[in-house]
Amino acid sequence: MYQDHWKLVRRPFEPRVNPRWFFGSVHHRGAIVALQSLVARHEPFAALAAGPGYGKTMVAAVLADILPAETPAVSVHTIADTAREAFADLLLGLGRLIPECCDGRNVGDRDADELMSAARANLAAAAMTNRRPVVLLDAIDSLPDVELRRFLDAIRSIEPRATQRLSVILLGSSDLVMRLRRLADAAVPPFPQILLGSLAPADVAGYVSHCVRLAGGDPSIFEPRAVELIADLSGGIPRRINRLCDLSLLVAYSHNSLSVSESHVWTAQRENRVLSATRSGTSPRPHAWRQLTRI
Repeated sequence: MYQDHWKLVRRPFEPRVNPRWFFGSVHHRGAIVALQSLVARHEPFAALAAGPGYGKTMVAAVLADILPAETPAVSVHTIADTAREAFADLLLGLGRLIPECCDGRNVGDRDADELMSAARANLAAAAMTNRRPVVLLDAIDSLPDVELRRFLDAIRSIEPRATQRLSVILLGSSDLVMRLRRLADAAVPPFPQILLGSLAPADVAGYVSHCVRLAGGDPSIFEPRAVELIADLSGGIPRRINRLCDLSLLVAYSHNSLSVSESHVWTAQRENRVLSATRSGTSPRPHAWRQLTRI
């Protein structure tokens, strides 16, 4: 709608999970470096936690893009209610990641023993070609504490720790860290946990310029004081930044302005609040694997 006005080849602030669009803020870059180190050390578990819209899925995509070929990665969005369902979702991801082993299909009707056998077959197939799969389980928060503990125990029982050939990275909300700490107190061994932070004001400015530039535009279309206001109103949360910037571009376009000013951002913020208040929360969540590999 506004692309021609701003001389853009695409909308710069659309929701997308594409490593090319990744902006390396201090927190996001640090999370990726930490996860790389954990995978290199053959850690069987790690957790990446943050509130909604902080960029966990993008971090997972970038991590998979830069991991070496011997540690291929797959991301699975799960809405499991039980440990068995979560294990089945993990097996779906492994089956897709290791195509020469077909045990990832039709997992929904298998019992726990069959799922365990299939997982071992997948990992054995990976070991034949010196691969060590990395599975990123997104939205693991759907599991109650009891089921989450059962799921972690099931992963640990696939193979002895000395020959561990699988790394599982749990992605969830900020509450996931506290839940995992409670489970650790209940005799579940603790494992590394990373809390992803929001963007600092300087990073917000860099992020806005980065997105506009990748969309073929001139970052100066956002006035400096407008960017400062966006950083303040968004709290540095990428999803909020995207919504506010997109609406600000639309508002400024509707006024036939040559730049986005503070007043346009304030108008966009009011519109954003109206949209947020009327948005339905009953839409079903996606439930599908998404392979994250180099292109």
